[in-house]
Order: sequence, then structure tokens, then C-alpha cells
Amino acid sequence: MSVGCQTVPPTPPPTASITGKSLEDVKGVVINVYAADGWRLDKDTNYQLVFLKQVDPTSFAAMMLSSRYDSTVYYRERITMSKVGDSITLRPQQEIVTNYGSAFERTTPVNNYPFTVRRFYSIESALR
Repeated sequence: MSVGCQTVPPTPPPTASITGKSLEDVKGVVINVYAADGWRLDKDTNYQLVFLKQVDPTSFAAMMLSSRYDSTVYYRERITMSKVGDSITLRPQQEIVTNYGSAFERTTPVNNYPFTVRRFYSIESALR
């Protein structure tokens, strides 16, 4: 009997393209959609929003990635917005963060975006 791991290719991150809306309108909708899904805004710059959401403490990810220093583990999702002409494109980058905010912060990239796709659909729908 042999035992092994099946590798799954990473899912490319989704993108959302919005035309005919201001950057402030888009940012407002993005913030509202993420807040409604339980995320909190961590950072807001001209072209990037950063959100945090605590990982369920009973999940496998929290058990494997927590540390003795800080057992709280977070999802962090960065939304980068690029404006070209009348179009604004949103691109996410998601990671799991251990020891958030400390000098010992450690990140683990997440390469599967099923819930981001749903949030981006909500963003696009709200901006139509």
C-alpha cells in the first residue's frame, strides 16, 4: 500500500474590472462587501485596501500555523486597484498571518480564492 499527497495546481486569483465609476465609489463598495462578510479594514491607501479576518481557532490552519507567542491566526487579503483610463481593475492577494503586527509576523500564501470570487461578484453587481 502506498500513501501520497495529491498536488493541486494553484487557482489563479480572480480579477474584477469596473468601468465608469470613480475610485472612491469602488473603494466604498469594496469596504462594504468585505465588512458584510466579517472582514475588518486594516489599511487604506490610494490604490490598496487590506482586510483581516480571524481564522476559526478550531480549524486545521489555525492549529498548524499558530505560535506559542500568539495563537490567533488571521486571513489577510490585499486588494490592489489599478486605474487605466475609465477602467479600474481589482486584484487580490491572500495570505494567512501568524503573530500579526509583531516583529515575528509570519505569512503563508493562500492560492485558492473561492470566497474572493463570490465577494468580487458582489462588488461587480453593486457597481452596475
